[in-house]
Amino acid sequence: MGLDITIYFYHGADANIFGHVGIGVNSQPPLGLEDQCGCREQESKAELGQTVPGALKRSTDRLMATVTIKTAPSVDAAVSEAILEDELDPPDYNALTHNCVQEVNRILGKGGLTASSYEVLPGSELIDLSLIYGVLPVYY
Repeated sequence: MGLDITIYFYHGADANIFGHVGIGVNSQPPLGLEDQCGCREQESKAELGQTVPGALKRSTDRLMATVTIKTAPSVDAAVSEAILEDELDPPDYNALTHNCVQEVNRILGKGGLTASSYEVLPGSELIDLSLIYGVLPVYY
């Protein structure tokens, strides 16, 4: 049995009404894709659909819910490797074409896990993953 993978759903910060998503193998702190500098100027550009440098970061937003997926050790290793790769060489961030939800789905895919291919909103992702894996979210 693996360590399991947990997807973290956060309330949005400031003007972000949609929320935020991060991922972690349970022994790791969860990380989510954000704009690199966290500055208002880049956030505005990203919200308008412009691409800005990204970074995988620990969220400081308030935790809303988690979904934990039971996995095998080989899946844990592949997901951990995908997270590490993106920590070291972060992808660009774009609110429409490569946001936190799409990054989590890409990382799940690297582990051979099924994820929604069309979601861009954290709330919908929470529902989709719960249905795909037959697990109830834990709300905080």
